[in-house]
Order: sequence, then structure tokens, then C-alpha cells
Amino acid sequence: MVGRRISAASQLLNGVFTLGCHLEANWGSFEAAMRIGLYLKALLHDSRGTSAVEYGLILGIVVLGIFLAVSGVASETLKMWSYVEAKAAKAHQGN
Repeated sequence: MVGRRISAASQLLNGVFTLGCHLEANWGSFEAAMRIGLYLKALLHDSRGTSAVEYGLILGIVVLGIFLAVSGVASETLKMWSYVEAKAAKAHQGN
């Protein structure tokens, strides 16, 4: 499964590189413009990388949730230890 995704990504990059080389050689021709249009149309209808993008978005949301949860826990923990420190200092003074 991963091998297919890597292969699809390498094919896509190879196609972009080939298209770029072709454009460099034949920039002004109508044929090059048509090939660009056909390539972009095929690229828009290509769904080979959608699973990887979806997994990446899900992973990003999970990481953001973990970050927010840890941030909230850290804030509460800091408040707790500040309270303990104040009570310990007060007890040490004899009050």
C-alpha cells in the first residue's frame, strides 16, 4: 500500500518534471499549451493521493488536540504547585 503511494507520488513528480522540460523546449507552441491543459485536467481528476492527504489532515487535527490538552493540563498543574508552594511557605513560617 505504501509502495503504491510512493510510486504514485514519484510518477506525479516525474510527470511535472517532464512537463517542465517540454515547456522549456517548446514554450511558444499551441501544442505545448494543449498538453498543459490535458495534463492539468488529468491531474484534477487523479485521486491516487487523496488517502494520504486525508490521513495527514487527521493526524494534524489529532496533534493539535494533544497540544491543546497538554497545554491545559500544564496550566492546571502549574496552578496546583503554586498553591502547594504558598501553603508550604505559610506553614514553614508558622502561620
